[in-house]
Amino acid sequence: MYDVFSLPDFSFPKGFLWGSASAGHQVEGDNIHSDAWHQEQKDKREEPSGKACDNWRLFREDAQLVASLGHHAYRYSVEWSRVEPEEGRFDRSALDHYKEMSELFKQLGIKTFVTLNHFTVPQWFA
Repeated sequence: MYDVFSLPDFSFPKGFLWGSASAGHQVEGDNIHSDAWHQEQKDKREEPSGKACDNWRLFREDAQLVASLGHHAYRYSVEWSRVEPEEGRFDRSALDHYKEMSELFKQLGIKTFVTLNHFTVPQWFA
């Protein structure tokens, strides 16, 4: 078995981005308008998402952790059910939250990649 980091002739291409990734449902917590959250409540799951990692509230600290790892990229999802909790009603504070996240990562020199759908949808759509 070889350790790719110790091979003398192995290197990653110039410009390769080391990074982290997350998915809203799995890290944000308390996304009460998503279909996945409702299903968890209905099924009375043993381990519902609940507050998850509370990234919705702690994203600034989480961004600092990503930066402290020396990462230069971060992929995250924009939860449709937060942005449009009811059909045709858009939540400006949720949009502002995701904008603030993007701006913070940019200030930290971390390139962001946004996933527009990571399996959850608004309850009204489901």
